[in-house]
Amino acid sequence: MIREKIATILEQAKSNKLEHKTICWIIFSSFLFIWTIQENPPTNKNDLHYGLWSVMLMQAKDLTNNEFLQNIPYGYNRALRLTVPVIIKVFSITSQKQLYIIQLLVSFVFQMLLVKLIYRINKGHIINTVLFCLACTYCYFSNTATGDLFGHADTFGFFFILLAIYTNNPFVVFLSMLAAIFTNERTLIIAVPPVWFWWILSESPKKKMMIFGAMPLAVLGYFVGKYYMLSFPNFKMSLPNDFSLLYLISQHSFFSMYVFSFKGLWVFVFYFVYQFKKIPIYLLVSLFFSTAAFVVADQTRGISFLFPLFILVLSQLNKVETTETIKKLSIYCLIASIVIPNIVFYGDHQLRPSLLYIVMEKWVFTPVETIVSNLIHH
Repeated sequence: MIREKIATILEQAKSNKLEHKTICWIIFSSFLFIWTIQENPPTNKNDLHYGLWSVMLMQAKDLTNNEFLQNIPYGYNRALRLTVPVIIKVFSITSQKQLYIIQLLVSFVFQMLLVKLIYRINKGHIINTVLFCLACTYCYFSNTATGDLFGHADTFGFFFILLAIYTNNPFVVFLSMLAAIFTNERTLIIAVPPVWFWWILSESPKKKMMIFGAMPLAVLGYFVGKYYMLSFPNFKMSLPNDFSLLYLISQHSFFSMYVFSFKGLWVFVFYFVYQFKKIPIYLLVSLFFSTAAFVVADQTRGISFLFPLFILVLSQLNKVETTETIKKLSIYCLIASIVIPNIVFYGDHQLRPSLLYIVMEKWVFTPVETIVSNLIHH
């Protein structure tokens, strides 16, 4: 019985009919989700109680009054991060733990959207989809999806950005981009260009022009919402005070941030540039906008919003390259992602060990080191 089931699954895989087996994608997405947590585990549980989750819970009590932010470091800088407070209000969330559970749920749905989107881009090729999605779990965006307990809510930003790419409903695109921008203001200057170009260059649905128009409409909606909120007497905001060219030069490294944020995914970008013999204008514009992330502290959190660029590049390569070439690129991409260490940058390089490494250190490395040390001393 088991052999027959395995044979049936293999036959379906060979004929590329697994798209009808939703359960297979759910299982793979679950694996990606678990592996993401393993690769980027939460490191500071205190952030769950003392970080911005608490601030968002307080903001949800009265969306038009944020005077409490004056007693919080960088408080008014984050005044317009209102998507999560709205979600808190709608779902009547009362604790940080409930909010973190929702974050994990959104992260899981993000993984499913990613798998389905990459499968569509890869024209139904299962192996290429699996390879690319595995490589994505090593990116910094996965850290913000499952390992971020401080409450910057980047998980929600990534989810809404991906949803704006995945759906072809203009109204959903508009709401998704608006929610993404109000999740984190970096989305406005970093993630909008790749999503915009995605729809310009897509083999579009009939509603293409409506979708294309939905994005500037979302940006306009952001500014209308901004000035509407400022019209309330007890609602204040200020620009971040860490914008500084001097800070950029003295504390940040452009090359390392790009490399360590996305690791092996750059294989696709470099090949893309080589294939087209020059940097296409949309790639140049996307990279230009992404530099905005470098003038704020903790810029890997900002630069990670450029993640849609790699989906854009993959989609364009699939238009001109063979499935076999994409497969080879995906293998190189995955190997590079595994080999390059996972580093987070907060002014200094900090290695974030995976749960697998922590287990190996506890049960293998440390015991072996103790044994060797005892042998040497005896």
